[in-house]
Amino acid sequence: MAFAADHVILDVDEFRKTCREGLNAAEAGHIVTFGITPTAPKTSYGYIRRGQPVGLGGACTVDAFVEKPDAGTAARYVAENYLWNSGNFLFRADVLLDELKRHEPAMAAAAEASVSGAATI
Repeated sequence: MAFAADHVILDVDEFRKTCREGLNAAEAGHIVTFGITPTAPKTSYGYIRRGQPVGLGGACTVDAFVEKPDAGTAARYVAENYLWNSGNFLFRADVLLDELKRHEPAMAAAAEASVSGAATI
């Protein structure tokens, strides 16, 4: 799990429900990112274009991540039901490591080397 520390959660019960749904998707081998329904077009946020449902609660595939658009594009994204990218993720460690090996093999090797060299006191 990787959660940002700068969010305000106004509806704790809804957040818990969403986390439980995300957990189901993560346990099934998906990397989950939490989107936020926009309240207005913002140029300072990244956006997520949802794909098809994966059959686990409200979880969907991600068709695209897009970074900080101009004002006109942000307005279009809101009209087209994009979500704000919260930067929060939920995943199984083995799934993330497999993705790292596939997309960033040097980073995966560094992570494995640091863990294999770790010690407890």
